[in-house]
Amino acid sequence: MRYSNLFLACLFALSTPAFGAIRIVTSTGDLADIAKSVGQNHVTVTRLTDGRQDPHEVEARPSMVNKVRQAGLVVVVGMELDGWMDSIVRTAANPRVLPGKLGYLDASVEIKKLPSRVNPNAPGVGDIHKSGNPHYWLDPMNGLIIADEVRDRLVKIDPENKADYDRNYEAFSQSIRSEMVRWRASIAEVKDLPVLSFHSSWDYFLRAFDLRNAGTVEVYPGMGSLGVDLATLKSKINRGDYSVLIYEPSQAQANVQLFKHLESTRLKLTPLIPSVMDGSPANTYKNLIGHNVSALKASLESAR
Repeated sequence: MRYSNLFLACLFALSTPAFGAIRIVTSTGDLADIAKSVGQNHVTVTRLTDGRQDPHEVEARPSMVNKVRQAGLVVVVGMELDGWMDSIVRTAANPRVLPGKLGYLDASVEIKKLPSRVNPNAPGVGDIHKSGNPHYWLDPMNGLIIADEVRDRLVKIDPENKADYDRNYEAFSQSIRSEMVRWRASIAEVKDLPVLSFHSSWDYFLRAFDLRNAGTVEVYPGMGSLGVDLATLKSKINRGDYSVLIYEPSQAQANVQLFKHLESTRLKLTPLIPSVMDGSPANTYKNLIGHNVSALKASLESAR
């Protein structure tokens, strides 16, 4: 028992400011970039996934468990998107970052959530998120909510550096708000054109920029081309119900035949990046939003 207590004491100490930077582990790159923006030199941040991965389907690895075992703060998307994090946190058995503890932050808690899309004729079929649509970070105003949550949690963990966390948050907030004005103005002229999404992951993004959301290609959420009536879809495209289709590259790879048919229509196919991705134009949270705004604007302009 004595050695067990000593081990726990060492574990606590290694992840606290007294031993240097707070170790933050996040499930996604978006959360990682936001956390780093707020924590700056007081934190080290590790993300467990890259924007190229589908955050719904991630295989837990021993290296992930080791990172969480050493963390002082774990930040998750929540809303059943990154449920695989739960098993990693349990396996790591780090008492600081268990759900309900100070070192565990579900970033969705303060978000005003949009409902999940379901097929009314088969409401239980597909990738159903009972808590609502989990892709909330694609609204920059929600990015500020996430940053505020991280700031508050860091202040509780490390109150001595409160002034720095407050200052970093304000700088991040001002930067995003300033860009938001520019982003909105740049896309305003084409906001009335109907935008079709392959999956409902873009609902928050379209709402953030007052864009016309024309629904999704998917009949059953998360199940790709299953049940899609191609003849009806093409008819709607030909009569102008949709101008642009936004999608994630992985969705085109998983539904090759359907996308071949869509490429032959007048619909402007526009790949967007759903999450911060190293080595891409979306290598930071601000760049993620900016890239997607620019890409969608260009596509909508060419569709007029």
